[in-house]
Amino acid sequence: MSKTKVVTTFLVFTLAVMFLAVAGFVSAQQQPTIKVGVAPTTSSSGLYLAKLRGYFEEQGLKVELVGFGGSGAEMIALIAADQFQVGGGSLTPGIFNAAAKGMKVKIVGDKARIIANPDESHDVILVRQDHVDSGRYKGPKDLRGMKVAMGSPGYTNCMIIGLDRLLVKHGMSIADVEVIGVKYPAMIGALRAKQVDAACALEPFVAKAEQMGLAKCVQGLGETMPNFQVAVIFYSPDFAEKHRADAEKFMIAYAKGLRDYKNAFEHGVGTEGVINDLVKVLKVKDRDLYKKMRVVGFHPDACLDMEDIAEAQEWYNAHDQVPNKVNLDELVDNSFCEHVRKTLGEFKPGE
Repeated sequence: MSKTKVVTTFLVFTLAVMFLAVAGFVSAQQQPTIKVGVAPTTSSSGLYLAKLRGYFEEQGLKVELVGFGGSGAEMIALIAADQFQVGGGSLTPGIFNAAAKGMKVKIVGDKARIIANPDESHDVILVRQDHVDSGRYKGPKDLRGMKVAMGSPGYTNCMIIGLDRLLVKHGMSIADVEVIGVKYPAMIGALRAKQVDAACALEPFVAKAEQMGLAKCVQGLGETMPNFQVAVIFYSPDFAEKHRADAEKFMIAYAKGLRDYKNAFEHGVGTEGVINDLVKVLKVKDRDLYKKMRVVGFHPDACLDMEDIAEAQEWYNAHDQVPNKVNLDELVDNSFCEHVRKTLGEFKPGE
């Protein structure tokens, strides 16, 4: 080959490489950002770990996590309008009511379940320490007449089902307590200021309240709602239907984060690394406290429990929170978790 042809071939090759590099850069710049509403609770660990560990980037996704102080109900309108593509929060009446009004929000993944062992349950009832010390509170019957903080106003938080079951078990009903809506991050202040007597709380606020001596965990809700699906991941209609490939990739990355959490806190694998990541994003900065906090129940493939979702809708309907029940086959889509299972394979602890 002549010297001229060698030079020409080299130039063509160089230009081709430059073109591909520029095209890749432009493509990356044009990649739309997936906005995710997330509360700074331990049940959001899967989302945080997927972001911090680059799992979304591995899937070619640009993801922005936007903090919310309350539960999923606050995100519904934004999700339905596709201003946010993904949300995560409690299984509230707002989700069912939005669907009844024609908003095509999709429940697509697991965000938290209550571990059956009440001594390990992530969702608990806290009672102010001064009530415990004074003897005002000796057992569940003493909840009568107390102001109980709940993560959202009225009878709109899924944990209220467990509280109601506990009260009924001890000869009372939900009407025997005053439920007060308090966002999870504000529960510590409400307990300190004695604005509430008790709280249906979750981690990291449970461990924080106990560490500060403000309240004591008196009841794990695993006793009255074992393995119950209390929080979910939901997609906007456009993201679930028109951007199906990205929606599937998102769930794969998210499930990898869930598996890291399960390995760390259920199987003792990679625990220090996970703690290093979570202290960056959660309210608890004391590393030792992470080893004491109760573990969130997660499905390793982010699969949903349809029976629990149906039971939640029935409870809300019976307590006038969901006037019109919806067809859950249209609201809930478990196919994303099935895609995770096919892609990642069966979860094996330690892998």
